[in-house]
Amino acid sequence: NAVIKKEKNTNRNFLSWKTNYLKYENKTLREILPELERHYNIKLKPENATILNCRFTGEFKNITLQEALDIIEFGLNTSFQKSGDEYIIKGKGCE
Repeated sequence: NAVIKKEKNTNRNFLSWKTNYLKYENKTLREILPELERHYNIKLKPENATILNCRFTGEFKNITLQEALDIIEFGLNTSFQKSGDEYIIKGKGCE
């Protein structure tokens, strides 16, 4: 028999599709990008793997994709370039 187990979801951004609110505290881009991809229905691709190590703290409430990308660009000294149906993240990266 299959067992169903109920667990509390600890991801504060789980309902972002409904609340239109995302919050991050010292999270790596490796953790953030999948949530942004789901929330905005886009594909984000780092130019190099060290970009995924960069940490970000901030919150997005009722903002557009472009506003979110602008905030990340400013906070992490990166840039986003649209290429076809995805966005390439460019920058030096972090150790």
